[in-house]
Amino acid sequence: MDETRENTSPIRDKRGHYLKGHSGNPKGKPKGSISITAMIKAMLGVTPEESKVTYAESLIKSILKKAIIEGDATMQKAIWAYIDGLPKENIGITNETEDKNELRNLLANADKQTRKQFIDSYRAVVSAKGSSISVQPDNDDRGGDIQEDSEDN
Repeated sequence: MDETRENTSPIRDKRGHYLKGHSGNPKGKPKGSISITAMIKAMLGVTPEESKVTYAESLIKSILKKAIIEGDATMQKAIWAYIDGLPKENIGITNETEDKNELRNLLANADKQTRKQFIDSYRAVVSAKGSSISVQPDNDDRGGDIQEDSEDN
């Protein structure tokens, strides 16, 4: 079924994605509707008549039983992720020549505004480490050379 507006213009592209300015739910979420998450959160505080503990306490006991007593590794990982948070992926630039050359190539192919934003951000990071950087522009002003100036250089 080809979805179209009244003037017969398509509202989806070839891949089926909605075009800019169009929505699959133009009226939005109905007023007064409650999400299932909100309903579950509300019910977790309830203590059933036949019980002495809340649903939340029962859920926690069930989760811990599955993780610890049954030894469910997936549940253990999920609990660990909620307690400590998922590990962050660190992407850094080392002082190695190969990394510097790759960075120079990326900057050389970037537009002037992108280069300025990167250099400003990089200055802030380097400054936080107690160092500074200097930028030596190339003759064609398309990249330049970034040098980290630290006290031990």
